[in-house]
Amino acid sequence: MEKLENDILESRLKKVSQELERLGIYSKRSVLEKDKVSFAFVVYVLQRYLDNYDVDEIIDNITEGGLDNAIDILHIDNDASSDEIYINVFQCKYKTEKNLKSTIGENDIDLFLRKIKSIIIDKDTSNITMNPYLTKQLNLLWDITKVTEVNNIHLNLYLATNGADINEQEKKTLIQFKQENSIIQDIKVFFNYEFLIGHKEVPVEDIHIPIDKNYIQMNNGINTCIVSFSAYDIAKLYEKVGDAILEKNVRKLIKSKINQDIYNSLVADPKMFWYKNNGLSIVCERFEVKTISGRKEIEIKRPYIVNGGQTTKTIYNHYLDNKNDEDKLIPLYEANIIARIYQTTISEQITDIVQGTNTQNKITMYDLKSANVNLKKIKDFFLENNVSLLINRDVEEKKLPDAINSDTLLQLYCSLYKGIPHKAKISISKLIEDYYDDVYNTPNIHMDLLNTFKIFQIIKKKNKENPEIQHLRHSSFSLLYLMGMLHPEIKNSYSEDKIIMAYDESLAALNKIVEKQKNENNNFSNHNFFKSEKSTEIINDLYKK
Repeated sequence: MEKLENDILESRLKKVSQELERLGIYSKRSVLEKDKVSFAFVVYVLQRYLDNYDVDEIIDNITEGGLDNAIDILHIDNDASSDEIYINVFQCKYKTEKNLKSTIGENDIDLFLRKIKSIIIDKDTSNITMNPYLTKQLNLLWDITKVTEVNNIHLNLYLATNGADINEQEKKTLIQFKQENSIIQDIKVFFNYEFLIGHKEVPVEDIHIPIDKNYIQMNNGINTCIVSFSAYDIAKLYEKVGDAILEKNVRKLIKSKINQDIYNSLVADPKMFWYKNNGLSIVCERFEVKTISGRKEIEIKRPYIVNGGQTTKTIYNHYLDNKNDEDKLIPLYEANIIARIYQTTISEQITDIVQGTNTQNKITMYDLKSANVNLKKIKDFFLENNVSLLINRDVEEKKLPDAINSDTLLQLYCSLYKGIPHKAKISISKLIEDYYDDVYNTPNIHMDLLNTFKIFQIIKKKNKENPEIQHLRHSSFSLLYLMGMLHPEIKNSYSEDKIIMAYDESLAALNKIVEKQKNENNNFSNHNFFKSEKSTEIINDLYKK
């Protein structure tokens, strides 16, 4: 990394460090003064990877510190809307200004891989001493994967540094390690400006893309054009613009088997690709169809692919892997893909297009719902009460000390007021699909939402006082639901004393439920129990009056 880039990074790390100080994390983790910047770098790397999550949302994933066994981050991506589980493990190496040209280093890479093999892949922790943060995450991992098919567990290994890229021999070592361990899906090194700092925005200058001479143009409120691109030209477009072109795509590159199906279709039968693929949806500031030297092309200003990210990235990956082998690029020349191009910068229209063209895969509240007018009013109401309600992941905004993300707030509200804590835990994408309009478009719901936030703030504080109770990492939604059941008055007016009383009673009740379930089921898993409807049914049978 160059000095200018590193100076920008340093200013970012300073803000993260201030937040870590404010939350008392440095003190709780016993981070020495000399190690604070490198610890902040680890937190910042995970924030960048997850798209701007708050520190207190992700801190449990940070395992960095003494006895971390070269594992600085252990993040588990599990959504019950899919059977797939993704384990994201990072080793981060922060470089001081005088060492920006140095790499992670062969010894550190070897140690990282050896620890991954022993601890994660072989599950052999005998004679290995670990800090409590890594131990806690590993216990969570074993709990989640206890009843999961091996083929559905995927391991991603990431090395992150503000220094230089690793050398060719080290790259070969990573490739060989991946080949030797089938559980590994991806190995990457994050060192570049785009990942660590860059704002993903398509360049201002017009982009020219050849199109088939047959196209359809219409304007029913939005200037629209339906065209056909070659897969090769899509690959070149992505090469020119990079990940920025997917920035408004709510699905981006989904981690599923669908991409392999797209790849097989592209390579095996490229001439049928146009008929078998759903195509792309693109929004832009402006477009114009032109004829240049007898050839049709479309001139586009700031295009964003809002549907078709999987297709685009799969096409580009094939191009990237074979760009020096013309024979292997033939399928890209032969394959064509349909594209619908919409000229609009109106956020509500973009949201409607995104919503209409992205219905079959996981969609987040931030990407899909951020243009909702009522939600923006609720955001303003929260701000008046000194709370930041965050509805866009990728937008840098000044956050108040008290903050909550709108998808988390939806989960909490549905647990407390709608009585479906298991659904809140199972899948945020399904919860959005089923309850978003019902909740965020309800008039005069803002007081209940704010009350939900305030109650959960107390729950988080109390949970930290009970680190030995393992189910709390899985049962917070059920705990909130039970609190509202045993003490319904907390749903009507805020009283810290009553909320604490409700917490203590509800936690004692959940402890008994969990202990009973463990005794009755040898394969009991906190994770699986609290995402099952059975957990809510048991609470209802025991305590609902």
